[in-house]
Amino acid sequence: MPPTDRRPSTLAPSPTHSIAPILSIFTLRPKSVTLKPSVRPVVRPRRTVFFVALLALSALGLLGWQLAKPPEPDRGLPVVFVNGAPKEKTTDRGKPERWANAPVSVKLDASLQKLGPGASSAVQAGFGAWLETDASLPPVTFDTTSGAKPGLEPDGVNAVLFAPIELAGHKKDLALTVSFVDAETGRILESDIVINSKKPFAVLGGGASPHHGDDDDDGFDAHEAPGCDGAYDLQSVVAHEAGHFFGLGEDHEDPATTMFYKTGKCELRKRDLEPPDRTVMVSLYRHPAPESAATDTGGGCGGASVARRDAPLWQVALMLALTAAAWVRRRRVTS
Repeated sequence: MPPTDRRPSTLAPSPTHSIAPILSIFTLRPKSVTLKPSVRPVVRPRRTVFFVALLALSALGLLGWQLAKPPEPDRGLPVVFVNGAPKEKTTDRGKPERWANAPVSVKLDASLQKLGPGASSAVQAGFGAWLETDASLPPVTFDTTSGAKPGLEPDGVNAVLFAPIELAGHKKDLALTVSFVDAETGRILESDIVINSKKPFAVLGGGASPHHGDDDDDGFDAHEAPGCDGAYDLQSVVAHEAGHFFGLGEDHEDPATTMFYKTGKCELRKRDLEPPDRTVMVSLYRHPAPESAATDTGGGCGGASVARRDAPLWQVALMLALTAAAWVRRRRVTS
């Protein structure tokens, strides 16, 4: 979530993993045939031409369709960045992105303690704003961990941590939520929240001193609350990111909502949800729960599997062409 002084950056929602195509080449050796000089091969030109033309057209059609169609989305663990529309988020296959009904475990990293003793409580309060709504959210439990690192690969842990955001296009954002989603079902498999340690944060109202990062002079001119010292409220920012954690996109229209994509220093309003926030979350979790894998341990990605990819159609087209060539050669030799 960026501060009010800048517009949100846009990244491709689903980076793809490059998989080199595997081409299986079959060597067809012609049979050794001795032809007598007085015997002329019998060739049926009409039937041969028709068969070859049919195979060639089929190969060209398949190849053209493969080149024209959009890239196939990665059906394993696509990464979802939370710069989106003010509505429910869906996968490329039209499935709403949400958690299943199984309990979700959230690990609070030890790095949050840099923000003071009230940091863990502020994070839980940010999540609690959503858990207290009428939405049928999964049960959430909190535990502690240490050594969590921001990353674009799932590790089976839903973590909240305080660290620099080094992802291109997001380095000046206040926080970033990275989710891993099953594109076939829309089930969120894992979600991590990174609070940007390069920005000044504090547990406002909790008596903690703000942590001053190397925040640039971004020209933001806000009325600071007494004792705020120009810091961003941790609980407010986490409440916004928790909305992304559960599957919501940004709100670009209503600055009063928790899911509005900008916030200001010393601002506390995002702690309290507005009716649009509640309505969209309730609507999202009215959808049938996506199926959980039998080995799902609750919020992790242990039960996820990468879907099988079909052979690329250009390989099918090539095999058809090779088959046609071999058939013609065989007909000319053995007929």
